[in-house]
Amino acid sequence: VGAFNQGRLAVFGETSDYIIGYEYSAILDERTTKEICRELDGLKIKATDRRLDRLVPPNHYQCRSLLIPLTIDDGEIDFTTDAELDEAVRRIMPGF
Repeated sequence: VGAFNQGRLAVFGETSDYIIGYEYSAILDERTTKEICRELDGLKIKATDRRLDRLVPPNHYQCRSLLIPLTIDDGEIDFTTDAELDEAVRRIMPGF
């Protein structure tokens, strides 16, 4: 999942005039971690936010989450607040 998500971000980065942010998308089933991915699901972060690198999945063992690009065509986007993003970063264990 890590290489997959890093590859997606590299390609998305080439369209920085079109992609303005990302939405965290967790696979919600019985294997989803409540403490991390269930809480991060739906988080919206600007493409230029310094915390983006820290939030790119995988964020725990067997993480299956990914980032969905948000574009200028999506209209007005209600990005996650700075306080919520800081809390999200704190949830991720060091080393991930």
